[in-house]
Amino acid sequence: MDIDAKIGYQEPPVYEKIDGKLVKMSRPHANHIDIAGDLYLELRGYFKNKKCRVFPEIDVYLGDNDNFIPDLCVLCDIAKLRNGSIYGAPDLVAEVLSRSTYKRDEGYKKNVYEEFGVLEYWIVDPFMNNIRIYELKDGRFELFDDRTLMKGKDYENLTDEDKEAYTPRVKSSLFPDLEVSLEDVFIEYDSII
Repeated sequence: MDIDAKIGYQEPPVYEKIDGKLVKMSRPHANHIDIAGDLYLELRGYFKNKKCRVFPEIDVYLGDNDNFIPDLCVLCDIAKLRNGSIYGAPDLVAEVLSRSTYKRDEGYKKNVYEEFGVLEYWIVDPFMNNIRIYELKDGRFELFDDRTLMKGKDYENLTDEDKEAYTPRVKSSLFPDLEVSLEDVFIEYDSII
């Protein structure tokens, strides 16, 4: 018997509406929570005292068929914030991949975010210690930055020239002075991803 059952508490299920269908979200693993939390702290620090706000796990309504709960989003048009949810496209959305969601995050959701005008989409891959940033150009997402945290033998095997050129930071296209250190986002949790 699990602890929730012993104490009589059961967290209510959370659903996203994806292409008109309700999809139950699974509870994220510790690494997913940790990465999303570290990324939130990085973005929260950057946007402190600025007009845009950072929201973790907030309902985002995009049309009649899609209601997503991204890991993080940045909203600059606060008029889109109503009743504790966002109606319309946030400026930036970040999704941390998990084994159960990566196909949706890199496929269907990415297409919907593009269609509804999200200006920047971050795919955070804890399996590869990678962040890919897509910027919206002429109504289509284009890859703007793609960085992988190199460590151990992967880093040691780089040429001296590649080591010199290597930067473990991603930059935003939308907010040019926003940089996030991959070392501050990814930690050693390989066994529980």
